[in-house]
Amino acid sequence: MSVQELYRNNQPLSQIQHLYQLQISDLGDIDERLRGIFSPGYDQALVAQYMTTQFREEAQTYVEKYQKTDYFANLLSTAFEKIGLRQEQRSQLTILDIGSGAGNSVFPLMELCPDSMIIASDLSVELLALLKQVLLRQQLHNNCHLLQLNAEELNFTERTFDLVVGAATLHHLFTPEKALQGCAQILKKGGWAIFFEPFENGHALLSLAYRDILKEEPQRPRLPEESRGFLVSRIQEYEMRKGRDKSRPEFALMDDKWFFTRQYFWELAEKWHFSDCLIYPLYPLELAKQQFVLQTEINLRLALGKDRDALPDWAWQIIQQYDDIFSEDLKKEMLLEGTVLLKK
Repeated sequence: MSVQELYRNNQPLSQIQHLYQLQISDLGDIDERLRGIFSPGYDQALVAQYMTTQFREEAQTYVEKYQKTDYFANLLSTAFEKIGLRQEQRSQLTILDIGSGAGNSVFPLMELCPDSMIIASDLSVELLALLKQVLLRQQLHNNCHLLQLNAEELNFTERTFDLVVGAATLHHLFTPEKALQGCAQILKKGGWAIFFEPFENGHALLSLAYRDILKEEPQRPRLPEESRGFLVSRIQEYEMRKGRDKSRPEFALMDDKWFFTRQYFWELAEKWHFSDCLIYPLYPLELAKQQFVLQTEINLRLALGKDRDALPDWAWQIIQQYDDIFSEDLKKEMLLEGTVLLKK
């Protein structure tokens, strides 16, 4: 029986097993609440190595903080336009979504790619359980199958998938190269891997803006202690995340490990024999005019739960200078967040 026949007959275990090289089982055999989530049976020590409490015990809080399906629907629509995947070509695809969490990219994929076989995967069973609840509530549970999966170990049959999607996934990994190697092996000829990730060059400039604020402070009204701590922590985070060496023990405690460069993806695209590698900014040009201001607003909201009032006007003026100084063409080169498209 083909994978599409298994899909039509709603046999998720057989369908995934047909594609996956390791033996899997239904976690519902151990805990009924996890019925319909499949797994090769990862050792909990391995899971703990990759997954901090944010993705396990605090999974519900993480979802409430970061869930934004409309945002990723727009990003995926744009990516499909870039790769020339027209609406009439999007049905009956075989799609692997890695780092699915509670479904930021999964639900848009189900809408944009109707009648496709979608495997939503994550190493966090807790996040997959939350995704399962929403799928059941929206009666979409027959349209998407759930697999506990380490994104660095894509043990699927070669040339299986039309699309692999990772929405803000690679920067959490210790070795994203392994995920990209896996994509190169499991994508069909002409298939695409789509990723949305943070980039170093934009964050380097933002870090410089934050340093300028701290240098200016002695001549200005004193920053609130919480706001100064925010700026210091963001500068320190940039220093940690830049570069490729993630061997320091501190990274085991960090959820976000990477800021990427174009060069990183270009090298790996050549190494793993992708035929094309396209990279472009997430911010459309009209928003790029204030991309450093907008990113700071996002950072404040995520880190402190605060709005613009957390920083004084003079600090915003310094950040705005970084938005004003660059031409439109150069802003296309300066990635804070970027889309990476890799064609097999």
